[in-house]
Amino acid sequence: MSLMMGKLIPREVETEDMLSDLPDFVLLHIMGFMKTKDAVQTCVLSTRWMHLWKNLTTLKLNSSHFQGIVPFSEFVSSILSYRDGSISLLNVDLRFPGYMNHDILNNFFEYVVSHGIQQLKLDTRLTKLPSCIFSCQSLKFLKISNPSTWDKKFVLLFRRTIRTQVPRFIRLKSLNVELASFAKITSDKEVSRIVGYLLQNSPPVRVDIIRHT
Repeated sequence: MSLMMGKLIPREVETEDMLSDLPDFVLLHIMGFMKTKDAVQTCVLSTRWMHLWKNLTTLKLNSSHFQGIVPFSEFVSSILSYRDGSISLLNVDLRFPGYMNHDILNNFFEYVVSHGIQQLKLDTRLTKLPSCIFSCQSLKFLKISNPSTWDKKFVLLFRRTIRTQVPRFIRLKSLNVELASFAKITSDKEVSRIVGYLLQNSPPVRVDIIRHT
């Protein structure tokens, strides 16, 4: 500021975009902590940001950030279509309280498996675990936390699937199962039996089975 006739006159200072001066890998690390919906919206900031989100290796997909099932499903499909397929997808957190469209969910599983998924968190209703998950060679952490997933129908379908596709998680280190007290499953023993099936051809794995009250 300069002093003129007893008054302070502010000088115009060019505002620097300090964030955009950071290298891509730092920006992508920061964006990985954001909701994926917000991370994608950074594409409007400038030309530099237009395609940056496509290189994300972490996705946080939560239907509560959308106004309905259709917008969320369309968003998930768009992410898979426009993301840079040459970049590994290491961490995914999918949260949807109901049943997702079967085709979209299958495409989702096939995509994450084919792109080197290492950490997968599922909080959605499943009729079955897709066979591609059973043979995923990159998966290190799997979490299934929607209580309704572990109902008797799921157990029956799981048993049928296991007869044709034997699980082989060669790199899995941790399996986390969360159940609610109202989960419609026979017993904790049944859950343990399913976990045993899942891990029958795996190296030693840490297993956490949590039943919420």
